[in-house]
Amino acid sequence: MFGQLHPARSASVGDLPEVLGALREMLARILRCDPWEIEEKATFHVMGLDSILGAEFAGTQRIRTARR
Repeated sequence: MFGQLHPARSASVGDLPEVLGALREMLARILRCDPWEIEEKATFHVMGLDSILGAEFAGTQRIRTARR
């Protein structure tokens, strides 16, 4: 049903730019903006992320990390 599951890999400090970039791209798709428009230190509220979009963002993260 879900295919083969693989254990999660711990991220290292060197992975941080890649992880932040992936999160920024996912959030940009949900907010319908360009990834570079998302300020790294902005709160979700300032970015316009309400509870519905926040749940969608969390679900997107779970789906993406489950595929790895």
